[in-house]
Amino acid sequence: MIGSVTNCATSTDEPFMNNSKVYPSPFRDYLTFETSTKASTSIQLYNVLGQNVETIHLDRIDSYYRMNTNHLSNGMYFYTVFENNQLVLSGKVLKE
Repeated sequence: MIGSVTNCATSTDEPFMNNSKVYPSPFRDYLTFETSTKASTSIQLYNVLGQNVETIHLDRIDSYYRMNTNHLSNGMYFYTVFENNQLVLSGKVLKE
């Protein structure tokens, strides 16, 4: 096995109890994470090999974060968003 994704949900089939969202998908230069609160937030982005390619920790004033993704290769990525140490959003996005 080359790699594996651990502790990373790959589907958003189960609804979360907030209005958080990630857009656009597909994306190019930026990926926006919008959350329903201004809580302490952690964002993780993984490649298809399960490698963490970006981790952001925010003690926030704003309810959104715009991630620069110029350094990322084209392909599928998985994300998790935690607010106050609770998973509020997870899914996958495509970089073109």
